[in-house]
Amino acid sequence: QIAAGGSVEYGAVGAAKHAELTGQICANIKLGAESGAPSADAMYCVTASQLWRAATEEEQVGVIAAFGANRAIECAEMVNAGLTDAHARAWGEALSANSTLTSLNLESNGIHSAGVEAIAAGIAANTSLRQLKLANQQQPASQAAELALARAIEGNSKLISVTVDLRSAQARELSQRALLANVDRLRARRREL
Repeated sequence: QIAAGGSVEYGAVGAAKHAELTGQICANIKLGAESGAPSADAMYCVTASQLWRAATEEEQVGVIAAFGANRAIECAEMVNAGLTDAHARAWGEALSANSTLTSLNLESNGIHSAGVEAIAAGIAANTSLRQLKLANQQQPASQAAELALARAIEGNSKLISVTVDLRSAQARELSQRALLANVDRLRARRREL
């Protein structure tokens, strides 16, 4: 798990198979001496608290972009990490390419309409994400951005849980209906086993 905000958290992932991810993350954020070197069987990535906030926006976006090549990390949390639309655009691109991430939590940030639309585009192409948390952003997204997100949720058969503040009744209804259909399909597949 890679986390940003709150206390410093470390995530361990098999490093031998994921040298490319290691290189991208280490190249895009200054980990400093406190991060330590990766061992033979695990990689420790730090994007938390002091290190994350000390990085430039460009470096932070680079770390997010590395998730596009990720084949190990299944859960990413960047709660209250100062994320903006630039970060959300990077997440949208990463989600389009990623087939491993199953849970993404971007709650309590500064993602606005353009960022929500970028994440929606990523969700539309993603085949692995099951849970997305986008609630409690500093400003609400536009109705058009909410509808884009709802349509992306509708087009994604894997998502089963989305936490987001939608003011648009149409977007809320569309996304809820799609998520319920996805849960029903999942239950039906489990019964077949």
